[in-house]
Amino acid sequence: MKSSRAPRDARDGQQRTGFTASLEALVATCTGCIAAVLVDEEGEAVDYAGQLPPYDVKLAAAHFQIVLREICSAARGGSAHSLLVRAERYGYLARRLFGEYVLVLVCTPQGAFEISTRALRHVEVELSREAGWPLDALAPPSWTRVCVSVGANGVPVELWPRGGARERVVVVLGRATGLGEFERGFRVSTASGREFTLVREASGTWYADDEIG
Repeated sequence: MKSSRAPRDARDGQQRTGFTASLEALVATCTGCIAAVLVDEEGEAVDYAGQLPPYDVKLAAAHFQIVLREICSAARGGSAHSLLVRAERYGYLARRLFGEYVLVLVCTPQGAFEISTRALRHVEVELSREAGWPLDALAPPSWTRVCVSVGANGVPVELWPRGGARERVVVVLGRATGLGEFERGFRVSTASGREFTLVREASGTWYADDEIG
């Protein structure tokens, strides 16, 4: 794949769809992710977001859609959900969504192995809802990208979904454990009586372990 960079707003004539914002947010919030492509069962790009020439990225995505499908066909009595590849200049992550639809990420060589599982889960749910695919086909757990405001001590005081109403945090029950390097997490109770685990990833993006609202 060519290494030249394309302008951020380059769409190569492709119209924006209901998937565009989700793909753009995935690229923006995942450190090491350079581009994301949703491809259909024929390897055609449904939509694209990223900082590389669209033609090159779409071609790579079509290739890895075929590779993942062939791996699934060769898996006797089993199936493959994801494919990770590290090459000299780029890393690739291909994820099956529904049917033969595949999400392909183009990353830095090591970046494909460090993509946030929370971010992947969030975008899989968003893409599935936009396409009308059954959510029960997705593997748990569920993570949702949220907005969080913190107090002077860095502890969450409000949380809300993108474009939604704010909900006040009334009690911080404790800190979450088992997190990655540079991650912070809290178990909180909100004014509505619900409890959430909130995790701030190294990228600065917050996720909740359930949907808000």
